Amino acid sequence: MEHGNTITCLRRHMWRTACVVVLAAVLATPVFSAPPENQSKSGVMDYLAKGAVIAGFRVPRFDAKGELIGELLGKRAMILDESRVKVEDMSYQGKRDGKMDFEIISEKCTFDQRQSLITSDGTVKFTRTGVEMSGHGFVFDIRSGKGTISSKVEMIIHDIEKGLPK
Repeated sequence: MEHGNTITCLRRHMWRTACVVVLAAVLATPVFSAPPENQSKSGVMDYLAKGAVIAGFRVPRFDAKGELIGELLGKRAMILDESRVKVEDMSYQGKRDGKMDFEIISEKCTFDQRQSLITSDGTVKFTRTGVEMSGHGFVFDIRSGKGTISSKVEMIIHDIEKGLPK
């Protein structure tokens, strides 16, 4: 009897492992690997139902040469519809020459894959070499790399003396 239970348990474990591998492959699929006009309908959301929760959410963004230029990360995400995802503990890391160029951090936000927008009415922190900004509410356009902080904006410029003309 124990032998049969062991085999059943192993089968269940193998099935769970296979499901995790398939889901990991789906989530690791680059959503922005082609220009928007060449992309399929919506990428990751095609595979997951509304209300599905994802732990370890990751959406990489690549340029035309296949170089990683940005990455949206979240500890937890919930599918809202075929295009939008609610992301908790979000970090968007802009990359340049393979290294992090800037980072945007927010406790909660909505990622609209179709419009390539990250939005939130919560707190946000933007960090780049020599500059830190924080505030409440933001919109960040992933395609253009431009964003706006809505209110209570604070900015710190480090080593400003180094950049001033003499």
